Amino acid sequence: MRLYSHNNMIIKLTGNIIFEQKQPFIIKRTIEEKLEINNIWEEFIKEKIPSDYYNGDIFLVTNIKTNEGNYIFEIGKTKFSDLIYAKRTNKLKVRSLFIASYIMTADNYLCIIKNKHKRINTIGGMVDSLDFDNNLFIPQNCLYREFQEEMAMDLKHDETFYDINAKYIKIPYGAEHELALYPIGILYEIKTTLTTTELLENFKKNKDFSDGEIEELVFYNKNTYQQIEQYEAKESYISELLTHIINDQ
Repeated sequence: MRLYSHNNMIIKLTGNIIFEQKQPFIIKRTIEEKLEINNIWEEFIKEKIPSDYYNGDIFLVTNIKTNEGNYIFEIGKTKFSDLIYAKRTNKLKVRSLFIASYIMTADNYLCIIKNKHKRINTIGGMVDSLDFDNNLFIPQNCLYREFQEEMAMDLKHDETFYDINAKYIKIPYGAEHELALYPIGILYEIKTTLTTTELLENFKKNKDFSDGEIEELVFYNKNTYQQIEQYEAKESYISELLTHIINDQ
């Protein structure tokens, strides 16, 4: 596999992403681990109301292989309590899978977002059980769902959005392999016939119908993308991602 980068977490895709098994396998924990995970979870929810927490299924990347230019992902299923346990104890390695996107506008701007926590990020989120079709994971389903929730726009049927392709993956490099929590991501590029002004107008018009995750849209081009370094509140991979995108244009 010819890699785009040998030093960082963002890799440009030159092949396809393949999911090894038809449905995620159930990740097994030892009896001791189950007891510890349950104890940490009970402590976590002690002072919370049910609407403040979720212990449904989450999907983890348990292995990544390469073959003839393709990335082969192995996906396992577990509970959100595993993530809380890993975060509080560092005893598990949890590699949650997320799907995210950025938008290229008709006037050659790159659009990402500032979320409700004031952090610069991409549009997307963690894979959900809703993203499976007949037990087969369809990453575009996650992309469509997250875009609908966050942008209140129908990416699947809106003809102003086109040429939707997986362009990069975010995977651990070096010391990152030892981190207890490390989200692995598939990053999509979405092209639109809308200009920055038109996209912003559509977002403002639809914002009341969104989940409120996005506070505002943020636009960069080849002359301004390095300004992202001024923001401390951004996801760790954003600077590198923008550099890749601009250099690949």
